[in-house]
Amino acid sequence: PRFREGIVWQNANRGFLFRASFAGFLSDEKALKEIFALKGASGTKPCPTCSNLVQHMRVEQLEGTRLVDIACSDPGRLEYHTNESFYAMVDFLQTAIANWEPRSRIAKYEQMFGILADRHGILCDDRCRSIVRPVDHYIRDWMHTIVSHGVAGTQTAKLLAACRRAGIAANRLTTYTSA
Repeated sequence: PRFREGIVWQNANRGFLFRASFAGFLSDEKALKEIFALKGASGTKPCPTCSNLVQHMRVEQLEGTRLVDIACSDPGRLEYHTNESFYAMVDFLQTAIANWEPRSRIAKYEQMFGILADRHGILCDDRCRSIVRPVDHYIRDWMHTIVSHGVAGTQTAKLLAACRRAGIAANRLTTYTSA
């Protein structure tokens, strides 16, 4: 919080007022999971910013609900969390722990929310709530998320397969992209 008010930075007998604000955690999926104590791909809700995206469920279970499968390619069907709605899930978990609910029930809540009930985690520290906004501060590193083991390789493979089916040779694509 002091950074927002400003701190004096002394350099070569001159003082400067330095202000900053926390913009978020820029990381790959594994690091973001660890920072925010998330289940990630092992959770029913793998995406912390989407409130209705799920996996590990049969499609027929989703019919008639607002839930969408992880394979959904229509961004218009996605509903997004706010920082407040995300913290509501954290608070729900913390209340379950405080009420000494059985570990098996807490594990189901963790699975459902995609959040680990880590009472020592950054999301459960009341001092951090004024600083850490879990939805706003979850910044995906595009290089690791999209390029390295991400969707870019899958999409490129699908494009090449479609070109092959259409009779377009790979060397023709190489020539086209090199021009």
